[in-house]
Amino acid sequence: MSRCILVVDDNEEVAEALILVLQSFGHRASAASDGVSGLARARELRPDTMLCDIDLPDMSGYDLARALRAEDCLRGVLLVAVSGYTRRQDRERARAAGFDLCFSKPVDLDLLERSLTADPLAALP
Repeated sequence: MSRCILVVDDNEEVAEALILVLQSFGHRASAASDGVSGLARARELRPDTMLCDIDLPDMSGYDLARALRAEDCLRGVLLVAVSGYTRRQDRERARAAGFDLCFSKPVDLDLLERSLTADPLAALP
C-alpha cells in the first residue's frame, strides 16, 4: 500500500535519505525541516504517515505531536517518532505526546517498511 509520508527532521541529509528510501518502497514522500513548517505541510498535504525527529530547532517533536493530535483533520495520521532518544522513558513520553510508533536512529529500514505496509498500529515498537 502506497502512503503519503511527511518527514520532519532538521538534518537535511537524514530527511533526504529517508525520502529516497521511502520513494524506493513506492511511497510519496516529502520533508519539512522544523516543527512549524512540519505542521503547516501536514495541514496542506494531509499525509497518511509522519516521521518526526524529537529534537527540532523551534519546537520539540513532542510538542509537534500534541499539535497534530489537536487538529481534527490530522488526528488519524500515523505518527512515528524517529529519534536518538531511545530510553524507555523517552518512548513513554513519545507515546504520551501522541506518537503511535517509536524508532531509533539510525532507522532499521526493513522494520520501518514492514510497519508501514502491515497494519501499522498492530506492528512493533
